[in-house]
Amino acid sequence: MIGTFAGTRRLSERDWQEILRVTAVIGVLLQAALYYPGFIYFDSFQQFYETQTGHYDDWHPPIMTLFWRLQVILFGTANLFFALQIGAYWLGLHILFRQWPARWWTVLAQLALGFAPFTAQFLGNVWKDIGLGVCAMIACGLIMDARFNGKTISFRRGLMIALLLFYATFVRHNAAFLTAPFILLAFSKWNRMLSWQPLAALALCAFIIGITPFMNRQILGAENSHVDRSLKIYDLGGISHFTQINLLPGTWTEDENNKILNSCYETKDWNNYRFNACPYVWEKLDVSNLNQVWLSAIVSHPFAYAYHRFGSFNNFMRFIGPQWGYLYYEQQVPGYVTDKPPNPAPLYSAIAGILKSMHSYIFFMPYFWFSLLLAQFILTTPMTDKSRQVVNCISIASLTYLLSFLPFGVASDFRYAFPAIVLCCSGFVILIAAHLKGTATPYTRLQKGLLAIPATLITIGVIF
Repeated sequence: MIGTFAGTRRLSERDWQEILRVTAVIGVLLQAALYYPGFIYFDSFQQFYETQTGHYDDWHPPIMTLFWRLQVILFGTANLFFALQIGAYWLGLHILFRQWPARWWTVLAQLALGFAPFTAQFLGNVWKDIGLGVCAMIACGLIMDARFNGKTISFRRGLMIALLLFYATFVRHNAAFLTAPFILLAFSKWNRMLSWQPLAALALCAFIIGITPFMNRQILGAENSHVDRSLKIYDLGGISHFTQINLLPGTWTEDENNKILNSCYETKDWNNYRFNACPYVWEKLDVSNLNQVWLSAIVSHPFAYAYHRFGSFNNFMRFIGPQWGYLYYEQQVPGYVTDKPPNPAPLYSAIAGILKSMHSYIFFMPYFWFSLLLAQFILTTPMTDKSRQVVNCISIASLTYLLSFLPFGVASDFRYAFPAIVLCCSGFVILIAAHLKGTATPYTRLQKGLLAIPATLITIGVIF
């Protein structure tokens, strides 16, 4: 055994880098075999169906559907998307970990994150959340790689970063909250918190959100699905429930009115108003003056609105109270519209059983990752070195993205936190890399003391 380790130590840096690269490739192949032919569920099924028909709307941003359709045209199958996600995730990991000294513990760390249950099990699911996360992760890795090695961002690298951030920005309706800071980081405009830079990120985010309908409908050709109504119906339904005043505009029977006040509303999501207990709300809603009714209800009943919004956000965060835990999905596979779906790999069935038993673990609670991102923000403010600049951008972008679900979220699902989770993991990899390289700035006593804030949040979440 001693001789084995002695031999291992004689491996050169290039040998270890090759081992790290081969390990990443093996990880891709293993996960691709495990999840073949990939899974789709609910939202992704609609997008998959649109790839088959060529007709699509903007309920889900069409850029993912178009990319999926391109795969079908080029390769004759829709079953490639999941493998691309897996490959992108491992590529991002490899870019990050090659900043560490290439040793056996670096290989193990890459494998640990590659197969971590809070990320890896989602890679076989074709979801826009996964695309947003892996694209932002690779873009962040490419920026960090240039900064760590004293390189300027070349045209080819810049083009790759631009394409990744473009796709990520338009793949989810609220993705701009995540990508706007990274766009500034790519232009080396993220190095001071007490400056114009955070305001510029907010302005850029607002601009992107403003042009998104034009992009989706006029440029990409999607039909207007009036997706914004889901937010307004959810807010009006929540305010109605807590005030016991029906504020949803329309003509309702006595029974429908009673349901709106008492049984339609759930903090989990808005779906009852269109699909489940109360589908008549979507069908009979008077939309002629919906914007004014919505804003007026918020102004007239601010406490009910706040109670509804914080309740929904708390449900998403799984923070306080008996929150429902993450449940492993029963998925379907691409191709099941016309073909009999193949059975998942036997090993997948065994692993799925293990994952189902882990649904209440703390790493399936988004508040845990929110707290870790807050810790990263504390440790990287002020931004005294290049690694802190990148990780500070990661923390701000991810925290802003998660907080966007407070005013704009209409559902609670752990997968929505996936982009923030992979970026949070990336941030810690970068901080450790800077420490190993000896380029990290020492943390102050104040920074260490302020870590009591995220620690308290985690403690409250665990106890209550």
